[in-house]
Amino acid sequence: MERIYSSKELSRLRSLLAEMDIFGISSMLCFLLGTPLNTVSLAHFYSSERKLKSTTYIYFLISVTDAVICFLSLAPMVSYFLRGEAGILGKNLPCTIWDMMMEICVRYSLFLVALLSVCRTRAITNPLRVFRTRNIVWIARGFFFLLLLQETLPAVILQQFSTYIPDRLSCHFFGLEAVLNHIQKIIFKMTTFFGEIGIPMLVGGVSGGICVCVLAAERDEHETGLVDTRKQRKRDATKTIVMVTALCVLLNLPIVCIAIAFTLKVEMSLKAIMISVDLTSSLMVLNSLFNSLIYFIRIRRMRIFAKRVLVDRLFSYFPEDMKVCRS
Repeated sequence: MERIYSSKELSRLRSLLAEMDIFGISSMLCFLLGTPLNTVSLAHFYSSERKLKSTTYIYFLISVTDAVICFLSLAPMVSYFLRGEAGILGKNLPCTIWDMMMEICVRYSLFLVALLSVCRTRAITNPLRVFRTRNIVWIARGFFFLLLLQETLPAVILQQFSTYIPDRLSCHFFGLEAVLNHIQKIIFKMTTFFGEIGIPMLVGGVSGGICVCVLAAERDEHETGLVDTRKQRKRDATKTIVMVTALCVLLNLPIVCIAIAFTLKVEMSLKAIMISVDLTSSLMVLNSLFNSLIYFIRIRRMRIFAKRVLVDRLFSYFPEDMKVCRS
């Protein structure tokens, strides 16, 4: 039997979440740091001479998707500073568009990370039969249009908008929950949420584990100093992909656990529910920020590109005497 919470308890929980609002602070970090970092990342991958390679193309798509997620974090950040008021999400249409774009981008980013891990695993286990970039393009486009149809069709058919939730500083579409029974909801979540988040996490985790095993097998050769420069670069690239995949799986694992608990109607206190939803939403957007940080830490070409584009171009606007002082 479900417990009925009094208005005083609900008010106390809402004030607690307002004081420790993790999602609002995470959105602020993602917008202020993640947007410029991911913008530089996508510019680097787009201008790279290796952009025709499948892994570079997937890196570019991940950076674009993460940049959009970080930019969308502006709306929760504004609501956070307005102490829970809707702000940008106050009207139905902007709220619905924001909800659709966030849902699409989060699931698409996870799918791309899994695809990146699979491509790298294929490249190091069977170098003569790597995936062609043309096939990767079609797979990525097909999954994106699948997500687009899935998020837009229910709203168009039911002619309903997403609703702003002050406690979560975000919007949610409740249209399907009103027309589906419990069994239908479980089937829908199993085919969409778990199929688009759980399966990519599983595939990415398995592929990342295979990459770790291959790296461990090559460890002795690396320690003896017999590895050439080209092989070392491939090893470093594999390590970067393993780090991106592991981070993505770890940050999205709580979301799957909470979704399973909600689907199976596991008894949880209202405080645990509200804090878990706030925490999982924060991890979801922070993943986009952490991806860009991994790129800058691990990829030397990106650091050189950022210095050339940002630092050198910035100092080109200063007088000559300041340039001399800089040198």
